[in-house]
Amino acid sequence: MSAFFDLLPYIAGFGFGGALFLLVTRLGGLMASESNRRLLKTLPKYTQNPNEIKVAVSDNKKTNSLFFKLGWRLMSAKYRARMTARLQGSGKYGQSALENLVYQKALYGLVGVLLGLLMMASQPGQGFLWGLVFTVFGYFVPDILVVNDSQKRELSMDKNLPDAIDMLTLCVESGLSFEAAAARVSTGLDGPVSEELGALLGEMRLGKSRNEVLTALVERTKSPGLRQFGTALLQVDRMGVPVAGVLAEQARDMRQKRKDAARESAQKVTVKILMPLMLCFLPAVFVVVIGPAVVGMMTGLQTL
Repeated sequence: MSAFFDLLPYIAGFGFGGALFLLVTRLGGLMASESNRRLLKTLPKYTQNPNEIKVAVSDNKKTNSLFFKLGWRLMSAKYRARMTARLQGSGKYGQSALENLVYQKALYGLVGVLLGLLMMASQPGQGFLWGLVFTVFGYFVPDILVVNDSQKRELSMDKNLPDAIDMLTLCVESGLSFEAAAARVSTGLDGPVSEELGALLGEMRLGKSRNEVLTALVERTKSPGLRQFGTALLQVDRMGVPVAGVLAEQARDMRQKRKDAARESAQKVTVKILMPLMLCFLPAVFVVVIGPAVVGMMTGLQTL
């Protein structure tokens, strides 16, 4: 066992050298691709650029940095598509949101590498292992934050959706079209529901039909209430029924679901408070109640 610990610094050194070799190789590939990209930019404007067909990255100071290029290369196309959907679920749209995420992933991963190097200066074997842990954790920290933001946004959306549908119903019953009513709600309310309605109207102004926009909304959102709302509107378009009655029914249904969720959360409080009560409150009660009796018993035993 001691021989293994003696060899551990050498194993860590070989692993770190291999990681440096892979990093240098990847940087060389990035430089080569950058020269190819500059060459392709000099081609005529009617020639298709294969790099631009694969990805569409804006040209600015952040995207031209080494951090961004390294982070972009480490993400596959499926991973980028999945994170784009997550970013849209958290209320961040556009290519700039994905670019910021890639930059943060590369930067936090570099911070993990630096922490590992600092630990390797004192403990080479354990420092290398902790460096790998810090690097992987730092690389996925932005993903965890995005998922957390999307979950909080979904909860807020389910909470505020009945009020938004009520206002939408009032606008439709007063004679406005669905598009005009959605525009009124998106400007009159704050929160994720108004943002989703604004995004829906923006896509419709770009030429998409209401069916296409609602289908895309149902596919990208994770909120059960918003999915139910979008599915109901799709059925309204297909069956040709009045939209005001469907909206009123959706508002009543979602309000009842919100009451049921609040009642369920209230019933869970007694179960959730049981463990903190046993760990924090009961030991103090035992000390106050049984403590004097124990002290009296100990003093009585000492007098015998």
